[in-house]
This record gives sequence, structure tokens and C-alpha cells, in this order.
Amino acid sequence: MHVGPAGLEPTTARCKREPDDPLTSSDTLKRGGRADYLIYVDQKAVGVIEAKPAGTTLSGVEWQSSMYAEGLPAEVRLKAVTTDGRLPFVFEASGSETHFTNGYDPNPRARRVFAFPQPSTLARTLRDAQADPEHATWRGKVIAMPELDTKMLRPAQITAISGIGQVPKGEVTMEIVFDPPGHLRLPIEDDEIVDGALAIQTLAGQPVTMITFDTGQAHRARMRGLKTLKLEMPKRQEPQRTSRPGK
Repeated sequence: MHVGPAGLEPTTARCKREPDDPLTSSDTLKRGGRADYLIYVDQKAVGVIEAKPAGTTLSGVEWQSSMYAEGLPAEVRLKAVTTDGRLPFVFEASGSETHFTNGYDPNPRARRVFAFPQPSTLARTLRDAQADPEHATWRGKVIAMPELDTKMLRPAQITAISGIGQVPKGEVTMEIVFDPPGHLRLPIEDDEIVDGALAIQTLAGQPVTMITFDTGQAHRARMRGLKTLKLEMPKRQEPQRTSRPGK
């Protein structure tokens, strides 16, 4: 597979599972087994995939994939990209569920994702890590955001942006969840948004609240069983009419 952003050299990415895979060497077997798949980007090992049967609880096998990411044979480590002594991209997959740990995140941990990142995404993260190791991922960049520049903002905007939850910087967790491959959008945009919120609720395992100004969207969300917070648009004062001279 060859992909690459415009103006950059194509990125070669592949998964490898072969009988002579270096991770099947006696050195690795002594450490407790072999990885199911190795992920290569530009001919360098950057991650592992631990594949399990459908229905397997993936949180119970994270130790296994972590062991493979750390226990690299010398011949693989020479051609590998590592962070803190391990491969940065670690996956567990069961066919119906996928967990992903990005070693470049500020606090790396397994997170459920709908699909594997594209090769160009992994390659971009590797390039960003070379340029700025502390802020290579989206989560790292959010934590490092500068203070809010209020020069061009109205007072209401400043209050809305700076007062959300009054949570100190770095303690807010934000996720970007992509549609699964082959997803077909619903014909009505509000239905698509509500459907996505329901998917997030299942993913999170706890109630999700939809916040919207739109009355129709709020109604659709309530009909589907979502908690909904309908916001009211601030009322604007009508300009006073001035009478013309002579009238």
C-alpha cells in the first residue's frame, strides 16, 4: 500500500505475518510468545497487532500485546521506531472490536476505535514525533494550547470558551471517533448526528447528553432516548426606531 500527502514521498505501510517473522525467533519465544502481526511503515517496525477471536474481552489481553511491543529481538529493534523502549502503536483486535494504544499520547492507554488508522496517519504521527516528541498527537497538542487570545472575542464568547466546566488545563479528555469503513450517511443530517451520539453512548458505556440549539434535533434525540439539553439563543434587543424630522 502506497499513500502519502501531496508534496511528500509516498509512505509504504504493511502488516506482516510470516513463518520467518523475526518475532518468532527463540529469543522472543523465551519472552512468552510471538506477535500475531507486525506493522511496518517505510520498512521500519512501528507497531504490533494482537488478534483474538470475536467476543474476546480485549482489556484482558493488553498485557500480551504490550509484552510484544517491548520484547523485540535485537535484529528487529535495529530497524524499529520505539518510544520509551517499545513500539509506539499497539493494537488488540477481535474482529468486532479494536483497541489502540498510541505511545506518543501524553498518558498512553488502550482506547476503543472503530477502524485502524490509515498508513498516512501513522506516518504523520511519526514525523510529528520527530519534530516535537512531547506533542506528537492531537491529545498532546491540545494540552499545549496557548492561553486564549481574547482580543477579537465578544464577552459572551470569552465566558463560553474559558468557563466550560472550569476544569484545569490537561484534565479534559477529548476523543475523535471516526465512522467505520463502509458507513452510509443517513439522508437527514439530524438523524445522522443523533445516530452518532447513540454510537458514542454505546462506546462510552454511560449516558451521553446531546447539547443543541436546534429544536428539531433535540426532539429527535429525545425520541431516540438520549438525554438532551436544549439551549436557548440569547435574545437580541431590537434597535429603537428614531422618528424622522417633521413626522
